Amino acid sequence: MKSKRWLKSFLMVLLIGLSFLSLGVTVFSAEGEEGKWKGVDEAVIEKIAKERGVIPKEPLFSLEGDLELFAFSLLSGGSGFVAGYYWRKLIGEKSDASSLRKTTS
Repeated sequence: MKSKRWLKSFLMVLLIGLSFLSLGVTVFSAEGEEGKWKGVDEAVIEKIAKERGVIPKEPLFSLEGDLELFAFSLLSGGSGFVAGYYWRKLIGEKSDASSLRKTTS
C-alpha cells in the first residue's frame, strides 16, 4: 500500500518536471526567432484586411506586451468566479429531488 503511494507521488513529480522542462525548451528555442513566426492576426486577418482596404482602428484600452494577456486572464477568471458563484440564479433553481420521492408506508 505504501509503495503504491510512493509510486504515484514519484510519477506526479516526474510528470510535473517533464512539463516544466518542455516549457523551458519551448521558450528558449523560440526566443531568437521573433520575425520568423507570425500569429494568426498578422498572417491571416491583417493580410485579408489590407487586401480589402480596411484601416485598423486603435484599441479602446492600449496595453503593452503581456499586460494585455494578464488583464484578459484576470478579467476572465473574475467573471468565471462570479458566474460560478451565482450559477443557480443564472440557470434557474431545480426542485429538491427528495420531495419528489414516493413515500412507502
